[in-house]
Amino acid sequence: MIVFMKKALVSAILLTLVINISYSKDNDHDTLKILNTFDQFNTWMKEQKFDSCATLIDSSSYIYLNGLSQLVYEADSTTLLNAPMLDFALTLTIRAYMIQNKLKKDANLSLPALLIGRSYTPHAPKQGLVNFNVQGNEADALLTLGGYETDHISYFKKEGDSWKIHLMSTFNTSKEALERMKGQMGNSMQEAVRFITENLGFSGTELLDPDRVR
Repeated sequence: MIVFMKKALVSAILLTLVINISYSKDNDHDTLKILNTFDQFNTWMKEQKFDSCATLIDSSSYIYLNGLSQLVYEADSTTLLNAPMLDFALTLTIRAYMIQNKLKKDANLSLPALLIGRSYTPHAPKQGLVNFNVQGNEADALLTLGGYETDHISYFKKEGDSWKIHLMSTFNTSKEALERMKGQMGNSMQEAVRFITENLGFSGTELLDPDRVR
Protein backbone atom coordinates (compact mmCIF):
# COMPACT_ATOMS: atom_id res chain seq x y z
CA MET A 1 0.00 0.00 0.00
CA ILE A 2 2.82 2.40 0.91
CA VAL A 3 4.66 1.56 -2.33
CA PHE A 4 1.47 2.20 -4.32
CA MET A 5 0.96 5.59 -2.62
CA LYS A 6 4.57 6.57 -3.32
CA LYS A 7 4.17 5.67 -7.00
CA ALA A 8 0.91 7.63 -7.18
CA LEU A 9 2.58 10.65 -5.56
CA VAL A 10 5.51 10.50 -7.99
CA SER A 11 3.08 10.24 -10.93
CA ALA A 12 1.14 13.26 -9.66
CA ILE A 13 4.35 15.29 -9.27
CA LEU A 14 5.52 14.35 -12.76
CA LEU A 15 2.12 15.21 -14.24
CA THR A 16 2.19 18.61 -12.53
CA LEU A 17 5.69 19.26 -13.88
CA VAL A 18 4.63 18.32 -17.41
CA ILE A 19 1.58 20.62 -17.23
CA ASN A 20 3.65 23.51 -15.84
CA ILE A 21 6.37 23.06 -18.46
CA SER A 22 3.76 22.92 -21.22
CA TYR A 23 2.03 26.02 -19.85
CA SER A 24 5.35 27.84 -19.62
CA LYS A 25 6.24 26.93 -23.21
CA ASP A 26 2.82 28.11 -24.43
CA ASN A 27 3.29 31.38 -22.58
CA ASP A 28 6.78 31.82 -24.00
CA HIS A 29 5.39 31.19 -27.49
CA ASP A 30 2.60 33.74 -26.92
CA THR A 31 5.03 36.27 -25.45
CA LEU A 32 7.22 36.00 -28.56
CA LYS A 33 4.20 36.53 -30.82
CA ILE A 34 3.08 39.55 -28.77
CA LEU A 35 6.56 41.05 -29.06
CA ASN A 36 6.55 40.46 -32.82
CA THR A 37 3.20 42.28 -33.12
CA PHE A 38 4.43 45.13 -30.93
CA ASP A 39 7.74 45.48 -32.81
CA GLN A 40 6.02 45.38 -36.21
CA PHE A 41 3.56 48.05 -35.08
CA ASN A 42 6.40 50.33 -33.96
CA THR A 43 8.36 49.72 -37.18
CA TRP A 44 5.38 50.73 -39.30
CA MET A 45 4.73 53.67 -36.97
CA LYS A 46 8.26 54.99 -37.57
CA GLU A 47 7.71 54.56 -41.32
CA GLN A 48 4.37 56.41 -40.92
CA LYS A 49 2.48 53.45 -42.42
CA PHE A 50 -0.56 54.08 -40.26
CA ASP A 51 -2.93 51.97 -42.38
CA SER A 52 -0.59 49.01 -41.87
CA CYS A 53 -0.50 49.73 -38.12
CA ALA A 54 -4.30 49.59 -38.07
CA THR A 55 -4.22 45.95 -39.26
CA LEU A 56 -2.52 45.04 -35.96
CA ILE A 57 -5.28 46.28 -33.66
CA ASP A 58 -8.01 43.92 -32.48
CA SER A 59 -11.33 43.70 -34.33
CA SER A 60 -13.47 45.16 -31.50
CA SER A 61 -11.31 48.30 -31.35
CA TYR A 62 -11.33 48.60 -35.15
CA ILE A 63 -15.13 48.36 -35.27
CA TYR A 64 -15.50 50.89 -32.46
CA LEU A 65 -13.22 53.44 -34.13
CA ASN A 66 -14.89 53.10 -37.51
CA GLY A 67 -18.19 53.52 -35.70
CA LEU A 68 -17.10 57.03 -34.73
CA SER A 69 -17.33 58.14 -38.38
CA GLN A 70 -20.84 59.55 -37.97
CA LEU A 71 -19.71 61.68 -35.03
CA VAL A 72 -16.51 62.80 -36.78
CA TYR A 73 -18.16 63.79 -40.05
CA GLU A 74 -21.71 64.70 -39.08
CA ALA A 75 -22.05 65.65 -35.40
CA ASP A 76 -22.69 69.30 -34.63
CA SER A 77 -21.88 70.91 -31.29
CA THR A 78 -25.20 69.91 -29.69
CA THR A 79 -24.74 66.23 -30.60
CA LEU A 80 -21.11 66.20 -29.49
CA LEU A 81 -21.81 67.87 -26.17
CA ASN A 82 -24.29 65.08 -25.38
CA ALA A 83 -22.00 62.25 -26.48
CA PRO A 84 -20.13 60.01 -24.00
CA MET A 85 -16.93 61.68 -22.82
CA LEU A 86 -14.62 59.15 -24.54
CA ASP A 87 -16.46 59.41 -27.89
CA PHE A 88 -16.35 63.19 -27.54
CA ALA A 89 -12.60 63.31 -26.82
CA LEU A 90 -11.69 60.87 -29.61
CA THR A 91 -13.87 62.72 -32.14
CA LEU A 92 -12.14 66.01 -31.37
CA THR A 93 -8.75 64.27 -31.53
CA ILE A 94 -9.46 62.83 -35.00
CA ARG A 95 -10.86 66.14 -36.26
CA ALA A 96 -7.77 67.97 -34.99
CA TYR A 97 -5.46 65.57 -36.86
CA MET A 98 -7.51 65.91 -40.07
CA ILE A 99 -7.50 69.72 -39.95
CA GLN A 100 -3.77 69.88 -39.18
CA ASN A 101 -3.04 67.58 -42.15
CA LYS A 102 -5.62 69.18 -44.48
CA LEU A 103 -7.62 65.95 -44.77
CA LYS A 104 -11.28 65.79 -45.71
CA LYS A 105 -13.95 63.09 -45.53
CA ASP A 106 -13.02 60.30 -47.93
CA ALA A 107 -14.27 56.74 -48.26
CA ASN A 108 -10.65 55.58 -48.30
CA LEU A 109 -9.77 57.26 -45.00
CA SER A 110 -9.42 54.84 -42.10
CA LEU A 111 -10.38 56.36 -38.74
CA PRO A 112 -8.24 53.80 -36.84
CA ALA A 113 -5.28 54.82 -39.02
CA LEU A 114 -6.02 58.52 -38.43
CA LEU A 115 -6.06 58.06 -34.66
CA ILE A 116 -2.82 56.07 -34.81
CA GLY A 117 -1.31 58.82 -36.98
CA ARG A 118 -2.34 61.40 -34.37
CA SER A 119 -0.20 59.57 -31.80
CA TYR A 120 2.90 59.55 -34.05
CA THR A 121 5.90 61.23 -32.45
CA PRO A 122 9.10 61.71 -34.50
CA HIS A 123 12.29 60.57 -32.77
CA ALA A 124 10.32 58.86 -30.00
CA PRO A 125 12.43 56.77 -27.55
CA LYS A 126 12.64 53.06 -28.32
CA GLN A 127 9.66 51.22 -26.88
CA GLY A 128 9.70 47.79 -25.30
CA LEU A 129 7.64 45.47 -23.13
CA VAL A 130 8.36 43.74 -19.82
CA ASN A 131 6.42 41.86 -17.13
CA PHE A 132 4.12 39.90 -19.44
CA ASN A 133 0.88 38.55 -18.05
CA VAL A 134 -0.83 36.08 -20.41
CA GLN A 135 -4.26 34.81 -19.43
CA GLY A 136 -5.85 32.71 -22.16
CA ASN A 137 -6.68 34.98 -25.11
CA GLU A 138 -5.82 38.19 -23.29
CA ALA A 139 -2.49 39.60 -22.19
CA ASP A 140 -0.88 42.74 -20.88
CA ALA A 141 2.66 43.99 -20.39
CA LEU A 142 4.40 47.02 -18.96
CA LEU A 143 5.67 49.54 -21.50
CA THR A 144 9.29 50.70 -21.43
CA LEU A 145 10.64 53.87 -23.08
CA GLY A 146 14.34 54.11 -23.82
CA GLY A 147 14.91 51.08 -21.60
CA TYR A 148 13.11 52.60 -18.59
CA GLU A 149 9.90 51.18 -17.18
CA THR A 150 6.79 53.36 -17.29
CA ASP A 151 3.47 52.99 -15.48
CA HIS A 152 1.66 52.47 -18.80
CA ILE A 153 0.19 49.03 -19.48
CA SER A 154 -0.19 47.78 -23.06
CA TYR A 155 -3.02 45.31 -23.72
CA PHE A 156 -3.26 42.52 -26.28
CA LYS A 157 -5.92 40.12 -27.51
CA LYS A 158 -5.53 36.84 -29.35
CA GLU A 159 -7.59 36.46 -32.50
CA GLY A 160 -7.14 33.14 -34.24
CA ASP A 161 -3.42 32.45 -34.13
CA SER A 162 -2.43 36.11 -34.01
CA TRP A 163 -1.98 38.55 -31.14
CA LYS A 164 -3.44 42.02 -31.77
CA ILE A 165 -3.08 45.29 -29.85
CA HIS A 166 -6.23 45.60 -27.73
CA LEU A 167 -7.05 49.30 -27.86
CA MET A 168 -10.41 48.97 -26.10
CA SER A 169 -8.65 48.23 -22.80
CA THR A 170 -6.45 51.28 -23.35
CA PHE A 171 -9.59 53.32 -24.11
CA ASN A 172 -11.14 52.15 -20.84
CA THR A 173 -8.01 53.35 -19.05
CA SER A 174 -8.29 56.65 -20.94
CA LYS A 175 -11.94 56.90 -19.92
CA GLU A 176 -10.92 56.58 -16.26
CA ALA A 177 -8.23 59.23 -16.82
CA LEU A 178 -10.80 61.56 -18.37
CA GLU A 179 -13.06 61.07 -15.37
CA ARG A 180 -10.16 61.94 -13.06
CA MET A 181 -9.40 65.03 -15.17
CA LYS A 182 -12.92 66.41 -14.81
CA GLY A 183 -11.76 68.61 -11.96
CA GLN A 184 -9.22 70.28 -14.26
CA MET A 185 -11.78 70.58 -17.05
CA GLY A 186 -14.36 72.36 -14.92
CA ASN A 187 -17.92 71.46 -14.15
CA SER A 188 -19.53 72.09 -17.54
CA MET A 189 -19.09 70.50 -20.99
CA GLN A 190 -18.24 73.97 -22.33
CA GLU A 191 -15.21 74.05 -20.03
CA ALA A 192 -14.36 70.49 -21.07
CA VAL A 193 -14.43 71.59 -24.72
CA ARG A 194 -12.02 74.41 -23.95
CA PHE A 195 -9.68 72.14 -21.98
CA ILE A 196 -9.51 69.38 -24.62
CA THR A 197 -9.41 71.81 -27.55
CA GLU A 198 -6.50 73.77 -26.11
CA ASN A 199 -4.61 70.56 -25.35
CA LEU A 200 -5.00 69.61 -29.04
CA GLY A 201 -3.55 72.98 -30.09
CA PHE A 202 -6.78 74.69 -31.13
CA SER A 203 -8.98 77.42 -29.73
CA GLY A 204 -12.64 78.37 -29.74
CA THR A 205 -15.23 75.99 -31.16
CA GLU A 206 -13.39 75.10 -34.38
CA LEU A 207 -13.34 71.36 -33.62
CA LEU A 208 -17.10 71.32 -33.00
CA ASP A 209 -17.80 72.20 -36.64
CA PRO A 210 -18.11 69.08 -38.86
CA ASP A 211 -17.73 71.21 -42.02
CA ARG A 212 -14.02 71.50 -41.25
CA VAL A 213 -13.50 67.82 -42.08
CA ARG A 214 -15.98 67.21 -44.93
